Amino acid sequence: MSGIQFQVMGHPINFGPDDYAGLSSGNAKVIWDIFTKKACEIYRDKGGESLGGSCELSKKGVTLVDSVITKEDVFAIKSILGDDPEISEVERSESPSNGSPYSGENTYTVKPIIFNVSLKRQINKLIYKIMSKKFVSDLEIYFQSFFSINHVMLSRAFPDPDPIVSFRWHRDAGPKMQTHIMVYLDDYETTGGRTEFVDYEDSLELEKIYSIAPSEMFRRVTDLSDIYPKASIIRPFPKSGDALIFNSTQIFHRGIHPEQAFRDVLFIILQPDIQPWSKLFPSERVFKYPSGTSLYNNHPFEPYITRV
Repeated sequence: MSGIQFQVMGHPINFGPDDYAGLSSGNAKVIWDIFTKKACEIYRDKGGESLGGSCELSKKGVTLVDSVITKEDVFAIKSILGDDPEISEVERSESPSNGSPYSGENTYTVKPIIFNVSLKRQINKLIYKIMSKKFVSDLEIYFQSFFSINHVMLSRAFPDPDPIVSFRWHRDAGPKMQTHIMVYLDDYETTGGRTEFVDYEDSLELEKIYSIAPSEMFRRVTDLSDIYPKASIIRPFPKSGDALIFNSTQIFHRGIHPEQAFRDVLFIILQPDIQPWSKLFPSERVFKYPSGTSLYNNHPFEPYITRV
């Protein structure tokens, strides 16, 4: 690690011998664990709350927040998107041939939408609106640290008779505090699309008998009743403008595929950080999400590295 210093806002980050050994290992999980630990230490040093476990998100790993944006906000995004938003050529080639606007061979029916200038401007406006003082405070209590926005996505899910990927029970690849905000841009009653969850406690039990790597998509199941009938399924019914917040790597979850019409969702992917989210936002970087949307593809200390 010679020739490198880690600083935040001009002040060095202190590491012990074990930390340096972990940083030198190149192991993404170890590096993210060190980063999360340092984020919590710095937060406490700056007088942050110590109330982990006091909110539903901390206890269950998921919560539904009503009306984080208005109907007018949703209309503004929908007006820019239209019925045929631009998607990448790679994603276009992977779309299913099931009556959706795009054709292909695989069953990838959730399409990331390319952000044009108008969309970026509107999304930035909405993020500032969503991140109210209380909203940020609740997230900091959950993280026990500051946090930042790693990336954002807009996705459109199309009806499909046998969806795979996100629509069977799974946990995402990534650090243990990788947290997703899903802002729904359509009512459940209109599309049929929503998301189900298993809380922290049941996810730990389920992991013992349903241990599937994130890459093993075709081993995922849609029904847990034969595997773990005791699982208490959390079934939120979001309306347009509502947000689901959940720990995507620690609790099992699955999307319920839309049946009547396509479903649009704004994803805001959060990570623990060592300074407040507003210090790192807005940024063009948030519109460039990592392959597979796993934060393991990023080095969390990178913004704080000084070469000497």
